[in-house]
Amino acid sequence: GGASPLSSNSKGVTLAEVLITLAIIGVVAALTIPTLVSNINEKSWDSANKVFRNRFEETMRVMNVNQQIAGFSTTEEFVNEFSKNMKIGKICDKDDLTSCFGEKFEFDGDEYEVADLKTSAKLGLSEWGTNVLGLMFDSGVSALITYDKNCVAVDPYTNITSKVTSCVAMLYDVNGTRNPNSLEKDIKKFGDISINNIQAPPLPDAIDVWFGTGTFVWDDENYTSFSGVSGNWTSYKNCTWNDDLHVGFTCADKWSCDKDTSLDSYWSCGRDGSHSGGID
Repeated sequence: GGASPLSSNSKGVTLAEVLITLAIIGVVAALTIPTLVSNINEKSWDSANKVFRNRFEETMRVMNVNQQIAGFSTTEEFVNEFSKNMKIGKICDKDDLTSCFGEKFEFDGDEYEVADLKTSAKLGLSEWGTNVLGLMFDSGVSALITYDKNCVAVDPYTNITSKVTSCVAMLYDVNGTRNPNSLEKDIKKFGDISINNIQAPPLPDAIDVWFGTGTFVWDDENYTSFSGVSGNWTSYKNCTWNDDLHVGFTCADKWSCDKDTSLDSYWSCGRDGSHSGGID
């Protein structure tokens, strides 16, 4: 007789083997897909950033040539002129920034509330005396922007990009208001941006002298706390007065300063409670 169609020692794939194979595929997918998605997102954000940044810089250069970049006294006036050159779908004033930029974002490892960044002193390295506005561009990019009212136009024949664009400080999110809302991911910065490190408090003058090139700003209208940075000192964050007499303050990074009440202009400062030096 002829041979049997299936020999007695033929082997099929068992259900257990199929399940093991699927499990291995699942584990590999779980390990690789997040990385692939992250890489795709980063490439997408980088591409969107290049397109937006080139468009923004070109608009600023055109405005400079047309003598439209300097001479405004407020961010609102500048944005009104800017919007004639680059399409903006929505403008949010300083009291409604979250409608354009979401509620929170991550910047240099710290999380910030968008609603707190109402003035130029809270968004840049200098106090320009102007408000921060929120913008939603037609391209889908969202932004927080403030304008330097002391901005000076550049020679239109050279039209150097870095000088033209120094008239504004801006955080912009190429991903709109969607997550991750994090610096150097979907959020990029334009100009000198430093959320906590800002302009000098109006009093006492002695602090400004002591810290030399350091700069500070009050965190609220009640002058109860300030933030800032000094050239040779670590960054100050969340500095608060120790009492209502303004004779001492302590900062989150453990630096503190105290005023000697017997010597009206004398301050001593130190870290972890160890004070040294001072001014008189």
